[in-house]
Amino acid sequence: MNYINAINAGDLCFEEEILTEKQKFNEYVLTSLRTIHGCDLTFIENRFGVSYREEIEKALSKNLITGKFILHNNHLILTPEGMLFADGLASDLFIVDE
Repeated sequence: MNYINAINAGDLCFEEEILTEKQKFNEYVLTSLRTIHGCDLTFIENRFGVSYREEIEKALSKNLITGKFILHNNHLILTPEGMLFADGLASDLFIVDE
């Protein structure tokens, strides 16, 4: 009801979320892996820094071997098998606060 009243009064109803740099990185990884273009490692390095790219590369080693990701033109792309596990694989690449 508050939402409808606000719209009728001409007020914009929205929430704003302020993300930390790590949260922005994690969001990028999660959303980009769901596209056909995949996760651009050059973009990660340029936008977030070398340390973020290095963290992804460390986390990737076992999944590249098992065929869940491919690395093509510096883009990390999920294989058809990897797509079945997209959210879990993305979370393996997240950087979390300790």
